[in-house]
Amino acid sequence: MRRNDMNQGFLKVFFTLVLLFSAATLLSAGARQESATPLDQIGFQKSGLPITAVPTKLVVMTERHPNHTVSSFNEFEVVRDILGPTNIEIEWWEIARVAYRERINLAFASQDLPDVIFRGLGDRAQQMRYGSEGLLIPLQDLVETYGVNLQNFYARYPDVWRSAVLPGGNVYSLPGRTPYADDRIDGPRTRPMLINAFWLDRLGLDIPNTLEELENVLRAFKTRDPRGTGKPDEIPMSFQWPIGPQQLFGMFGHVVDPVVHVTIENGQVIFTANTEGYKAGIEWLRDMYAEGLIDQEAFVHDTAQFNAKGQEGLYGIVFSRWDTVTDARVLETKEYVPMPPVLGPSGTRVWLHAPGNISHGQASITSAARYPEVAIRFLDVIAEPTNLAILTTGPLGYSQYIDDAGVWKYMAAPAGQGWAEFRHSRSFGEVVPQFRDEVAINMLPDGVNRWVTDIYQQIEPFFYPEPYRMDYYFTEQETEELSTLGTDIRSFILQKQAEWVMGLADIDREWSGYVDRLRRMGLERYVEIHQNARDRYESQR
Repeated sequence: MRRNDMNQGFLKVFFTLVLLFSAATLLSAGARQESATPLDQIGFQKSGLPITAVPTKLVVMTERHPNHTVSSFNEFEVVRDILGPTNIEIEWWEIARVAYRERINLAFASQDLPDVIFRGLGDRAQQMRYGSEGLLIPLQDLVETYGVNLQNFYARYPDVWRSAVLPGGNVYSLPGRTPYADDRIDGPRTRPMLINAFWLDRLGLDIPNTLEELENVLRAFKTRDPRGTGKPDEIPMSFQWPIGPQQLFGMFGHVVDPVVHVTIENGQVIFTANTEGYKAGIEWLRDMYAEGLIDQEAFVHDTAQFNAKGQEGLYGIVFSRWDTVTDARVLETKEYVPMPPVLGPSGTRVWLHAPGNISHGQASITSAARYPEVAIRFLDVIAEPTNLAILTTGPLGYSQYIDDAGVWKYMAAPAGQGWAEFRHSRSFGEVVPQFRDEVAINMLPDGVNRWVTDIYQQIEPFFYPEPYRMDYYFTEQETEELSTLGTDIRSFILQKQAEWVMGLADIDREWSGYVDRLRRMGLERYVEIHQNARDRYESQR
């Protein structure tokens, strides 16, 4: 019995060891299957093309512009011609613009991450949080080792790189630069104000300089048939709310930021959406809307509808980019010309503009990237100035060409098609990471440079001296507070703006309650957070 017991004990131990060995072997095999292939086995090259000898997959998350029509970015010939030689097989996660930020947040929350994220992490508190959690990879060493074009770019503009270095010394998302003149007057919070010069000429009118002249011009556009169609089909003024005529509110006292609703005065953050000047501005818009001088669809039309009306030539005054509601013909015909701010009751003529030219969060590499070295080299190919110009604007011979003097020039969009729609039909357009420098600036055609410079020079004398900066840094705690506090406040403001301007509610009757509700929503803390961010920024200069 004892020997039999010993045999049975031996067998139990033996089979246990066999099972453990088998499990370890399976785990080891699984680990080998899941682990990344060494760089030398995929033929990684530190410079030149291809980046890898073996086709290598890279997952890239990016937004889709409203004017993109291809089913996949891999259909673009610019992808084939510029990114194809890298030997990188790109799987695009293409997200509609309206859902892009939410989709990025979901990806981090679920840790279902792409390898690379285009232009989605401009918030440096997010960068710090995800970097400290190990979900974003530090980029400084990768850029130093493999980023030839990126190194050249940041060597030209060291302030751009320094601005992205977070406490601890890491850079978790590549910063960019937007040096074009129109980036100061066209961005997330501001649009140039353009007036139809053809209509002015037909009616014998001048560009308005005062609020009264502006109102008279709008009435003339509505009643005197400047299109000559015999029908009242003109739209005197249009925009895509909330970006638009709030920029005129400076004529009532305070320059108004339509996104964060704060401005800076003598170093202090001032909330503007509860001031008497702001109220006067809303009342003016209400009166213009009631007269039919403002597009009755301005609060509801989408980008495509807004553009389509512009391409029909229906707008008298429009707050827009030149390439959105018109097309390249304006560069030659001067159909629309820039209009400076008008002199209002406050006796001031000021204009909101985008200060500086640093753009954060152009590209990030996540912890899901099997080969961060491959990812940074992929981004470095994009950063090469000629590549960037084509990826942003479109193929040579389609949307741009090089003349006999070696000057890059735009080609006109087909009749009835806006320039933004034209270039986004065959390029990434504005969704590709931007590392713009003087080389890229010089690629702009003379016509665009002249037109944009003309706008800039006419508006620049009226720039507000202390604009709120979009690159203020918020701590993680502040960001968490603003994610609810700021969202609730902004949503409430937008709701009341539309109701009051469209005549769905009475601003005089509701004003006192509106101001009190903002206070109860945490307005004091909202202002304090922005003041802290502004003070930190100034202390680092």
